[in-house]
Amino acid sequence: MSMKLTTGIAVAVALIVTVYLFVFSGAVFTQKHTQDTASTENLNLYANGTYGISFAYPETYVVSEGERGTPERPHYAIVLTHQDDVDLPIGGEGPPTITLDVYANAQEKTLSTWLHTTPESNLTLGDGALEEMVLGKVPALAYRWSGLYEGKSVALLHDGSVIVLSVTYLAPEDAIVHDFDTVLRSLTLSD
Repeated sequence: MSMKLTTGIAVAVALIVTVYLFVFSGAVFTQKHTQDTASTENLNLYANGTYGISFAYPETYVVSEGERGTPERPHYAIVLTHQDDVDLPIGGEGPPTITLDVYANAQEKTLSTWLHTTPESNLTLGDGALEEMVLGKVPALAYRWSGLYEGKSVALLHDGSVIVLSVTYLAPEDAIVHDFDTVLRSLTLSD
């Protein structure tokens, strides 16, 4: 074999090995970083006695809350925004967030009926598929939707209200999706 061919093969093999190790070690680092964050992150506790809900959330989030509805259609919103996204430019689109929305269910609709007939559910922005689950010992319905961001929501009935927990994200592997799961796992509803 000629010296040029041998050198070319050696360089090509070295390049392939380098690219493989870089990609593989990057994937391992990302996965390890996500796992480490999940197991060691400090959590804060949110509790709201008016609506009988509490949950844990990573301390890297800022909570804002308040009435967003009207007297005819009450809607209380609790929004978790990552601290790095709080000071976005005015007039820009909002960042991905974790939200917990409390809607009055004055007509006492079933959860499925409420989701199918209320535009705020965002159910019509997805395929309409509902997945049954249990959240905080209460039956719930989960679904996905798409708008400015991708969205995942879990809805349940509690104390005369419909509670919808949602997360918006760009990609399913975004840290906010894991943080949303932390909120879901820790959700407690008072009797």
